[in-house]
Amino acid sequence: MATSPEVYLISSVVMNGDYQTALAHGCGVELFHSCPDEFLWIERYWKKHKRTPSRGAFHRAYPDFRLKDVDDTAHFVDEVKKSHTQALLTEQMRAQADLIAEGKVSEAAELALHGITKISSGINGADETDILTDWQPTFHEVQARKARFDQYGMAGIATGFETLDERTGGTQPGQLWLVGGRLGEGKSFACLNMAVAAILNDKKVHFAALEMTRHEVSMRVHNLLSGHTGQRIFKATALAQGKETNLADYKRFLERLSNDMKGAKFTVSDAKRIGTMEIASQLERHNPDVYFLDYLTLANMKGEGGWHEL
Repeated sequence: MATSPEVYLISSVVMNGDYQTALAHGCGVELFHSCPDEFLWIERYWKKHKRTPSRGAFHRAYPDFRLKDVDDTAHFVDEVKKSHTQALLTEQMRAQADLIAEGKVSEAAELALHGITKISSGINGADETDILTDWQPTFHEVQARKARFDQYGMAGIATGFETLDERTGGTQPGQLWLVGGRLGEGKSFACLNMAVAAILNDKKVHFAALEMTRHEVSMRVHNLLSGHTGQRIFKATALAQGKETNLADYKRFLERLSNDMKGAKFTVSDAKRIGTMEIASQLERHNPDVYFLDYLTLANMKGEGGWHEL
C-alpha cells in the first residue's frame, strides 16, 4: 500500500524543523485524513512554543510514527492538498450517486452545485491567512530583503530607472512584471535597459527576442553598455547600418567588455512563436536571475486568453 503524502509532509516538517513552509502555503489540519492527530499536535506545539517540534519531542508524542528522510515540505503540501481534494470529490460523487439511485435527481444536482462551490472555495482559500497573527512569513521576507540590500545595496535587481528602483527596490524574486505601451513607444528599449542594468550588477539575464534577431539585440545592448563605460558610444543605428563605425575601436570595446564583465551573463534567443514549454526549457538551461520575453503577444498562445498560461 502506498504511503500517504501526509506521512511525507509531517516527516519533512519534523525532520527539517520546517513547519513555517507548511504554514506559509496554507496547510492546516483540515487537509489531513490519515494523520490528523499528528499534524494537529504539531500545530498546537507551534502556537505554544513558536517553533517546530524537535524529532525527539515528536517521537515521544507518537513513538509508532515512522518518519521518512525527506526535505521537500512545499512539494508535499501540494501533494496533501491534491489528496484532500480527491477525497472530497470522491465523497461527494458517492453521495450524488446514492441520490441518483434513489431517483432524487434534483437533490443530486443541488448537491453537485453546492459541493463543487465548497470544494473550490477550500482550494482557492488555502493561501489566505490572518496577517495579524501569522506575521512570521512576512517578517522572514523582510529579513531576506534586508540581507540582499546589505549585500548588494538593493533588495531586488536594478531596473536602470532610478525612480522605479527607488519606489520598488528593484525586481524581486518570483515577481512577474509587465511592461505595457503602444507600438513604437519604447517597450523593447525599456526591457533592454533593465537587462543591461542587471548585468552591470553581475546578474544573469536571458532575453527571449520574438521580434528582433539576436544581432539586433546585441547591437542595442552594446550601445547601452558603451554609454556606461565613459568611452566612445557606439550607436545601435550606426552598427546596424554599417556606417560611422571604427571596427578596431569596436573590437577593443567588445574584448574589454568580455574581460570586465565575467561575473555577468547575457544569453539571447531569437526563436519565434515560442510557448510555455520552450520558455520553461530556456529557464532550465540558463537559470537566469531575470528573464525577459519581448514581447508577450508574439508568443505561441493557445486559445483565447492564452497569455494567462504564459
